[in-house]
Amino acid sequence: MSGEIIGQAYSYQLLEELGSGLSSCVFKALRYDKGKYFEDLVALKILNSQTLDRLMKQEMVSLRAVSSPNLANMVAWDFCDGRPILVFEYVESVSLKQLVGRHELSLEEISELLRQIQQGLMDLSQAGVCHGDLSPENILIDCRGRVRLIDYGLGNVLGRLGTQPYVAPEVEQGVWANPTSDLFSLSVIGWELLKDRAGSTQVESCLWIWQSPAPSNRTWQKIEMDPCSPLSLAKKVQSLIHGGARTTQPLPSVYLGDFR
Repeated sequence: MSGEIIGQAYSYQLLEELGSGLSSCVFKALRYDKGKYFEDLVALKILNSQTLDRLMKQEMVSLRAVSSPNLANMVAWDFCDGRPILVFEYVESVSLKQLVGRHELSLEEISELLRQIQQGLMDLSQAGVCHGDLSPENILIDCRGRVRLIDYGLGNVLGRLGTQPYVAPEVEQGVWANPTSDLFSLSVIGWELLKDRAGSTQVESCLWIWQSPAPSNRTWQKIEMDPCSPLSLAKKVQSLIHGGARTTQPLPSVYLGDFR
């Protein structure tokens, strides 16, 4: 099933639903201008909220300014019937959760994944934005073995309560998510990837620092790039995609009806 929605700036041909939650629905879509002179493939996040206060607008401007090889970058925003629409790069990929569910990762691959995830978080932080809900489902690995973070910033609006067990202690106590709480989430992910195996001294040192109960002790860490790991990760991702690991859902007609 497919459908079309008309935004203020662009029109969108919805192709498949990639996911949904209480605050939004995400679609794979073709974006084109009113004259249909161009079109591109995007991931379209339609927020259920019909309000856009000044703070949200400021953050949308910040997100639009971020450009990182380790993010699914936001390329535009739009509105349809008062609902904000966030337009992101579409990335052919699998989630970290899918990857570890089907493949054993080497210690070198784990180290490289942590390096790339941290780089994505650093790029967000430099733009004054944090992720706010880092978890294996929000970490994609593309066909080149490259990490692409999704659902950051406004991608997890309306609460930003995070996903257990990746939520930092201070966030559970009511502190607003920030880059140091993102690092705590990364430490939990790192220990899960190791699965009680002994990692390298460098990686374990990073995880202990990121896991610190004191947020001020959590700092960016230098992790050496492993030139072979992106290639080996790419092969594993491609095998999953070719095997149909990336699942999608048909577009629900009741949802499309809201935009007709």
